[in-house]
Amino acid sequence: YPLCALAVSDERPVSTQSTWASCDSLSPRVSESTLLLASRRTSRSVSGPTIVFIHGLNSAKDTWNDTIDSLIDYNCIAFDLRGHGESPSGYEQDFTINQLVKDIRFSLSGAKPFVLVGHSMGGKVVMNYAAQHPEDIHRLVIVDILATAKKTLA
Repeated sequence: YPLCALAVSDERPVSTQSTWASCDSLSPRVSESTLLLASRRTSRSVSGPTIVFIHGLNSAKDTWNDTIDSLIDYNCIAFDLRGHGESPSGYEQDFTINQLVKDIRFSLSGAKPFVLVGHSMGGKVVMNYAAQHPEDIHRLVIVDILATAKKTLA
């Protein structure tokens, strides 16, 4: 899949080398968003909304290659979250679910409602994304997430 960074409303690739290098060289700031590296496949016969895939902990965008290959009638984007795969590392204090949500939204700026799919830790990220930005979501899919109750039910 071609690699690109998405941060424009028409989803054209932007310059990668200078963008990613500058993300790692910035001095620490509160709630700084990182442009995420993405794999993107565009269908010529789009039959539905774009599908955005978010991987789990210690994984990468390539996790979704077989799934994306099977969705030939859809535009698909799979991101490497900060510190995973080929995306910039960012700063240790920025590794929070809320910061990952901000990174995804920043990288998809201007996108129309999309299907958001998250696996494992990515499932927690996409649930938080949907809660914070329901207007962006066409459908939400959560795959294989550990869900435990914080309180025991009586």
